[in-house]
Amino acid sequence: FLAHLLGAPAFTAQIMLVTVMSTPKCATEAFTWSSACVVCGIGLGTAGDAALIEKFNIGAPLLIGGLVMILMSVLSFWLYREPKVATEI
Repeated sequence: FLAHLLGAPAFTAQIMLVTVMSTPKCATEAFTWSSACVVCGIGLGTAGDAALIEKFNIGAPLLIGGLVMILMSVLSFWLYREPKVATEI
């Protein structure tokens, strides 16, 4: 439960960023790429978690996952650019 507690806000933030930063003409492709990246990240994270549990203990994936989420949040805010206002109709 604790490991997935931040999942909903992370997915909501991802969807909001894609909505704000993509033009209506490119929205479908933008959502496809972002969803593919999320699914690949979940798969890689699950495989990495299994390896961490075998090598260390059950708390290692939670610690690493929390640190990665904090790091990616900071990186996202650092890379964020003010979106251009779409004028297409």
